[in-house]
Amino acid sequence: MNRDGYEYEFITRIVELVSSKIKQDAFHVGDYPVGLESYSEAFNYDVFLSFRGSDTLHGFTGYLYKALHDIGIHTFIDEDLKRGEEITQEIVQAIEESRIAIIVLSINYASSSFCLDELATILDCLKRKRLLVLPVFYNVDHSQVRLQEGSYGEALVKHEESLKHSMEKLEKWKMALHQVANLSDFKIKHGYSTLPIFFTL
Repeated sequence: MNRDGYEYEFITRIVELVSSKIKQDAFHVGDYPVGLESYSEAFNYDVFLSFRGSDTLHGFTGYLYKALHDIGIHTFIDEDLKRGEEITQEIVQAIEESRIAIIVLSINYASSSFCLDELATILDCLKRKRLLVLPVFYNVDHSQVRLQEGSYGEALVKHEESLKHSMEKLEKWKMALHQVANLSDFKIKHGYSTLPIFFTL
């Protein structure tokens, strides 16, 4: 199968998974019931997409957004490639008002402090049992994310140089990366609350 065909099949899998989760009346994260339908009034979006724009906006993530949109899944996507260093309140609110977060962990994801702030916010919502998280490892091995090696380790070294007076934020990012790479162990009543999805060319 060629690259385009593989990406199409891969995106179809994700869309089917998201659609099935949205249709569920309720499921459990750990011992806590999370009824997406019963909490529908609290959600403005079905899906929030977290991604590194320069890596995947005009490719994988763009195609994924279109596939979700085409079947009526209301999805938040920030298409601004010139966004600032820090996460905005608009983005925080969009995350908190979404049912599901899809995190596309690509090679340069960790080089963006904005993406890392998104990730930390998403993991905080997961901790509060308000969000289902689907990590997608796009041309990245999950061990690189968990152990902060390769491009992820290099990015964090650069962040450390610029965050000498805010090491707490750096540690929060590191913890979030470690957690998102381990989410496959987090079970719910009907399957998994997090399904790690790998895409390698």
